[in-house]
Amino acid sequence: MDPFTVHGNYGVLAIDRPHVINTSYSYSLGRVLPTGNKILSSAANGWNISGTTTWQAGGNLQAINNNQQNLGMTIYDSAKGENVTTLSYYGTEAGNIQPVLTCDPKKGFTVSHQELNPLCFAPPALHSYGPRQYKYLGGPSYFNSDLTIFKTFQVHGKQKVEFRASMFNFLNHALREYSTTSQITPTFSTTDRAKFTSTLVQNLSSALKPYLGAPDTKDGYRLGELSVKYIF
Repeated sequence: MDPFTVHGNYGVLAIDRPHVINTSYSYSLGRVLPTGNKILSSAANGWNISGTTTWQAGGNLQAINNNQQNLGMTIYDSAKGENVTTLSYYGTEAGNIQPVLTCDPKKGFTVSHQELNPLCFAPPALHSYGPRQYKYLGGPSYFNSDLTIFKTFQVHGKQKVEFRASMFNFLNHALREYSTTSQITPTFSTTDRAKFTSTLVQNLSSALKPYLGAPDTKDGYRLGELSVKYIF
């Protein structure tokens, strides 16, 4: 990632999640109805409930975005009709151009659920370097909860029947995602390679402009499963 210093190759991985909470539980409902009516008590009593719930903080967008330390920043030279590369900046095609920060990209949000303010990034001055690692640029968090209820009925001798009903993502919680990384990728234009103008908002489609730096799609749905197991 960094051809100039070994230290620049160290940083947060795409698999990193700074906070993770995993919970699991199992509970026996026991006797719900009295044993007066054998049919009703047999159907209502002895059920078990188990489930898992997971919450984890979002990963680092700087690492998730195709592992591009500069978030995929591009600079278009309108005078020459080409993108500015490291060859112009550093005299070599190795590495990439790292933007500098003009404000805190995790503050001053203007839209709902915004995770990053890409307008806080700007190209560095020619022949200079921006930081390789920024503060933790966390993305959307993950949450899921599964639930199962089951019971085993005694049939005869060693023969048993188990009824199980499972619900995955039973809370039907939707996960927010980016439909495209262009919502968080800084883009600029220049005519003299000294002054730069952000083109991020202009380059976004009208549908994506309201979601600058914010996830614009949702994924995930409730899924049910019924099963019967005969044990003999």
